[in-house]
Amino acid sequence: MIQRLPPAGVLERTARSLALATPAVAESLVAQALRRAVSALAPCSRAEALRFVRQPLDGLMAVTDEWYEDLLDALIAYGDVLEVTRQEQDAWRTGRLVLRPAPPSFVRRANGDLIILGVAGDQPTALLGELAERLEYRGPLRTLREAGAVDLLKALGLVELPETAWLRAPVTASAQGYAELNRGEVLKTPLATAPLDGLSLIDPGRPVTYYSGRWRPPASGDTGVFIARRQQLFGLRPWCLVELEGGAPRRLHDLVATDNRERPCDLAWRIQAAFDASAGRPQQVQATRTRAAVELAFFSPLPAFAERRLALKGEKSARAGCLFAYTLPPAAAADELDALSEKLWLMETS
Repeated sequence: MIQRLPPAGVLERTARSLALATPAVAESLVAQALRRAVSALAPCSRAEALRFVRQPLDGLMAVTDEWYEDLLDALIAYGDVLEVTRQEQDAWRTGRLVLRPAPPSFVRRANGDLIILGVAGDQPTALLGELAERLEYRGPLRTLREAGAVDLLKALGLVELPETAWLRAPVTASAQGYAELNRGEVLKTPLATAPLDGLSLIDPGRPVTYYSGRWRPPASGDTGVFIARRQQLFGLRPWCLVELEGGAPRRLHDLVATDNRERPCDLAWRIQAAFDASAGRPQQVQATRTRAAVELAFFSPLPAFAERRLALKGEKSARAGCLFAYTLPPAAAADELDALSEKLWLMETS
């Protein structure tokens, strides 16, 4: 018998098919659907995975295309999905970068909880029975409050990732040294021989507390090296470093990650943090302290290694007036602020 379902009924059945408790939070539902999509389509482009998930849900949730893209970015940042260079045997249509599912794994949080990562092939989750029922979904992050379940997870085939292997933190460097290193990479590239249309760059002079407001097209007064995104016929706009002289592009250096757990945007965001700090306008993290917790508010995107580090000890949330915030135990906040200052040269404000 054919049954007509209201939108809530469709979402409820979709959540159930993805092994989610109903009613599921929209973020958790779509994150789980994206994991399954990448498993089914891999190797695939970002656009293919997003279209595969978005089209059946169109009209059922009041969300934007950017919302879907942010969720996919979060899955890549945490390591559920890998964005890697296309191999020779992959389909030509996928573009330079493709998505592949990460193998099932887990990492221990500071409080003993376990972060579950990766994709379990055709199954909604690699966990079974009561263990799967106790899995908690917070947007794109899945946690298990079962510190004693480590041996069982390993028996199910999940690999425990050491904290250092999951974080993949970069080598510590001074902001000035890292900025000059990357400017030097641009100067090694040949001069541009064709016009570069559709460039958009981060204005170093605009407030570091308003990330989206820093983006603009090149202007006649722009001379130097800038973080930018360039236009291309298909797919996402690549991240790059561009040398401008009087607003005209002279050299272009595409940012290409060499690590499966690092993205071009991760490189770009860290380079921009170095540019800002070395220019005397460091990016900021606002700390709000109570007896029970410390809330860290961020105004610029964080590279994946920083997001993963904060996820080990804190809880991510949306907050008015910033891009996002993390709430941490007071005992952990000092170490995280030190790491943000050391690796990203962020300045604490209150």
